[in-house]
Amino acid sequence: MLRRITALLVLGVSILGATSPVHAQTDHMPSEDATLSGLTLAVTATGNEIELDPQFASDEFDYSANVQVGVQSVTLEAIANHSEASLKFLTAKEGALPDDDPDTDGFQVGLMLGGNVVKVQVEAENGAKQIYTLSVNRPGPPLSLIIDTVADDDVVNIREKAEGFAVGGSVLDDKMVGMNGASVTVDIAGETLTATSASEGAWSVDIPAAAEYVVEPNLTVTVNAVKPPFLPAPEMMRKLAVDLTLPALVAATAEEALLTLEFAEPLGLDGVPPSAFSVEVNEVDLTDPMPVAVGHTEVDLGLPFAIVQGDVVTVSYTAPAASDGRPVRDVAGNPSRSLIDHPVANNSKPGERCTGSEGTMRLAGGADSKEGRVEICTDDDTTDATPARWGVVCDDYWTHDDADVVCRALDFERSEPHPERFRESNFGAGTGPIWLDDLMCGGNETSLLDCPVAGGSLARDVIGEHNCRVTEIVGVRCMAAGDPLKPHVVPGPELTDPGEDGRYEPGDDLRATITFNEAVVVDTSGGTPTIDLYLGSGNEPLIRSASYVDGSGTKRLGFQYRVASGDGAFDELRVAADSLAVNGGTIRNAYGLDAILSHDSTVVPTERFLQTPALSVADAAAREGAQLQFRVSLSYAAAEDVSVSFQTADGTATAGSDYESTSGSLTITAGQTSGSVSVETLDDAHD
Repeated sequence: MLRRITALLVLGVSILGATSPVHAQTDHMPSEDATLSGLTLAVTATGNEIELDPQFASDEFDYSANVQVGVQSVTLEAIANHSEASLKFLTAKEGALPDDDPDTDGFQVGLMLGGNVVKVQVEAENGAKQIYTLSVNRPGPPLSLIIDTVADDDVVNIREKAEGFAVGGSVLDDKMVGMNGASVTVDIAGETLTATSASEGAWSVDIPAAAEYVVEPNLTVTVNAVKPPFLPAPEMMRKLAVDLTLPALVAATAEEALLTLEFAEPLGLDGVPPSAFSVEVNEVDLTDPMPVAVGHTEVDLGLPFAIVQGDVVTVSYTAPAASDGRPVRDVAGNPSRSLIDHPVANNSKPGERCTGSEGTMRLAGGADSKEGRVEICTDDDTTDATPARWGVVCDDYWTHDDADVVCRALDFERSEPHPERFRESNFGAGTGPIWLDDLMCGGNETSLLDCPVAGGSLARDVIGEHNCRVTEIVGVRCMAAGDPLKPHVVPGPELTDPGEDGRYEPGDDLRATITFNEAVVVDTSGGTPTIDLYLGSGNEPLIRSASYVDGSGTKRLGFQYRVASGDGAFDELRVAADSLAVNGGTIRNAYGLDAILSHDSTVVPTERFLQTPALSVADAAAREGAQLQFRVSLSYAAAEDVSVSFQTADGTATAGSDYESTSGSLTITAGQTSGSVSVETLDDAHD
């Protein structure tokens, strides 16, 4: 074996007495260094450097780099550690790699989509070699992902759930062209399903009917799509409402006059006809309970009266025919099953049954025994199968005559004037049903059940028939013998007439005169009474307060307001109803009783009190042998008593055989608007 030996001689030469040694190289030693001292990568078009992974080090030989979308060429700079070492750029298979632009600095390499491999071979002077490998990834543009709807509206109905269903869509490239071969993953209810896009980028995953993971009515579907070298599509989410069951009734409750049906899932549109439901209370079928609302999961039915605790309630439902209206259905369109006599939980307040005779009356909810909500003991079941209970009366047509019937039946002398001030549930609506409506009593009946109603029937024959709301329940205040009467306003305030041109102008003094049924005393030490005036016509007239100015100690109180310049001119003046206010002062009669402040808003000139009111007579009906009560009404309340002469005359009835002829005079007292005339009828035994 031959060995190459290089000798290095050191000669000692003495020159001019010097003894410094001189070194001499007698042979060259080739370098073995085949490493790089630097390796950089940059975007050719911009020169921006691209980060290597890992960072460059002479003893690291494998690197990767990623470029942004759209970068088509990179420039490599490689520097050998030894000046005598040579560099070559190779392909992945270590074939020669050409420089795309030899005339510029660095080594330019064009990039394809996806992975690109460039190798740098360093050859040392002595022939030793080392290869540095650089993998450059050039991504394509991001994919686009489309998720098609499911069952047209993102709702999977019960039939599709039972048969299984599919979620699908498309994968597209940056030019919105279908991308085949993309990998699609679908996460649904914790389960991961996969698919590969096929023709025109279409993909689909099947949810089998037996999929145990579809157990909730609301599912979130998350979809991803990838296909290297393209960037992944942005993740997409879709909410699916899966209808697992038909809409089922889970609870039925009733409280007062409202019955609520609660279903297990959200309901669809409203429009369910009343005929689809039937309700029984104590085995009595109610007529047309009206659906008042279809909510998120509830259907509310309005009952014709308020039920009480202890009532037994059932509800039935039959899906209507297509021509009649929509059925109760869920958001997927699935109709509810029918119900037959489904029990209803009764959450009503304890209602009060009554054991007295039919027609017994009482007052409830008042401050004392003389006032309160009118309640009457009866029922609307002619078979007497339903126990009688306390119910209330509607205020339609309610007058002083009706109130007198109540008060006299309760052993009071009469009712307090202005019964209209006790309308609209002043004493609450109560908990019982509305028994009576449209009463037209003559004032002498012993019970409200004996009064006629509008239309001619007797009240006892139309019990429970009404068109009222719970805000229309009537009350009264009764007066015992000897009770001093509170002063009250006589209908028809008097107002200042306009000028000759029919208009009111700035600077005019507007005077309103309010007349009471008796003399009153005004005390302004605590405040000045006022009354509101409407200036002008239309929906939004000016509202101004007229202050009390005179009349204390008389029946007539004067109020005044001077038209301001900002009010402008106007041609209509009205008194606002029920606007009389004492404002800390008092208006009282000689007994010290505070006046009733209720009043109307009718514009009545002074001349009206000098005219005769118009008369009208209402029809009357009664059983043979009973009294007919004819109500005589004035067109307005007069300031003085009105005397009306009357005489019966034959119509379809004949005097002497059907009724007893009568004549006489009826007096309607000042401030009242009606009275009644009694006519005795004869039964068949007198024919």
